[in-house]
Amino acid sequence: MRSAITFVACCLTCGVVAEGQSAQRVGIGRLEQAADSLAVTLTSRVAPSAAIKPSGWVVASSLIVPGLGQAMLRQQRFVPYAAAEAFFLTRYVQHSREARRERDRYRTLAANVARAPFGSVSGHGTFEYYESMEHFLESGAFDALLGGELDPEPDTTTFNGRMWLLARKTFWQDVGVAPPRDSREWRLAENFYISRAVKPELRWSWRDAQLQYDEFRRTIRRSNEAYRDALASLSVIIANHALSGVDALVSVRLRARTAGEGRGLLIRGEIPVR
Repeated sequence: MRSAITFVACCLTCGVVAEGQSAQRVGIGRLEQAADSLAVTLTSRVAPSAAIKPSGWVVASSLIVPGLGQAMLRQQRFVPYAAAEAFFLTRYVQHSREARRERDRYRTLAANVARAPFGSVSGHGTFEYYESMEHFLESGAFDALLGGELDPEPDTTTFNGRMWLLARKTFWQDVGVAPPRDSREWRLAENFYISRAVKPELRWSWRDAQLQYDEFRRTIRRSNEAYRDALASLSVIIANHALSGVDALVSVRLRARTAGEGRGLLIRGEIPVR
């Protein structure tokens, strides 16, 4: 009987590999014999392995390349991190290229159709410029009467006319009654208009070009959608880097605590001996 229990205790004390090779579970048995019984006490602890990588390097690796730290720790969950990185990085590149391609298309269309009647086209406007072009058929003139003082565009169906209306609503006491040009009200409204109105070199008109205008609007919407998709993919990529880094940090801290403090399990049993 004692020989059999000793054999069982020896079997329980054999080490088994836990979580790859980063830690080993070691059992220790002790036999205690009384007059009429034989007690077996088993304890287990986790011993550190020489394969543990420096924690800082593991975490940094996961932050830079998602899944790399997990692979260094020999954890199988590095696979979803790496797969997500590859998938969303590919989508980000594809959507970014599509957005730039559509952007170039609507810029070219605007230059060849809407801006061409007003002289040579040079340079590009801002994104807000093309967005305004999407909503207004014409920009209107910057100065409605050439020569002398500035006369803002009065047609409120144009972009510049709408800006002048907004300026008057903002700074004039009565939108329909112009204050003296040397008054503070006029100067404030005029400065507001100058800062927002489309200048002569960027003037546009889609009049008598409805087909091209419709295509321009479709193209700018496709570009915007592609940019939004690219931004969404980039957000997932950033989150994947952060999550992989946090995962690696938790793993190395748990592993270090386990190796330093030990994780014990005590089992005691008594077998009667007749």
